[in-house]
Amino acid sequence: MQEPVKQSAVLRQVIETALQRASDSLGKLLKVQVEQHVLDLQAVPLDALSKVVGNFISDQEGVIIVQNCVAADADGAIFLHFTVPGAHVLVSQLWGQPENPMAISSNDLMVLEEITNILLHAIISGIADLAHVRLRLSLPKVLSAAPHDHYSSWLPRSLQRQEGPLFVIKAKLTVRDQVFKGVGVFDMDWVQRVSARYVAATVEGTG
Repeated sequence: MQEPVKQSAVLRQVIETALQRASDSLGKLLKVQVEQHVLDLQAVPLDALSKVVGNFISDQEGVIIVQNCVAADADGAIFLHFTVPGAHVLVSQLWGQPENPMAISSNDLMVLEEITNILLHAIISGIADLAHVRLRLSLPKVLSAAPHDHYSSWLPRSLQRQEGPLFVIKAKLTVRDQVFKGVGVFDMDWVQRVSARYVAATVEGTG
């Protein structure tokens, strides 16, 4: 097994590359520059997960959308947070219309769901291509800004039964000065296998 420090660096490289691809895809869709940053990679016990996710993404009023990620041998979940001003920026940028100062409408939510779907498919496809794994996403689900003790209930059941720590990724995207936060939660053993596959594929490709 790889050393933890080396493994963390490998995982960051995979995630940053996949997130850059997703940012480029979103930028082309919205016709605007999208900046991306991977902020933190950490192991989090299941009983602390909801608080960790909530503290990071629920600091402002807005909409949270979750999609589950399904692999042949493990599951994961990705939460995205859209503030009200940020949601209006995305919708207006997509349709080329002035920003609506009102609350997020049902039509806005449908647009955010589609943007989430496009963005996360690009991320998951990037990870799958880099690490040679098969991944698919569930349909997006819109959550309210839930209390901290609710986030773990939206994880796939396999993760809710985990005894060891979960692998948590914190990242953000910036569009026209609006920050959009995301958290990925994955099975730790699966993440280690993805890292090993990426290293093996890289070595094979340079051999």
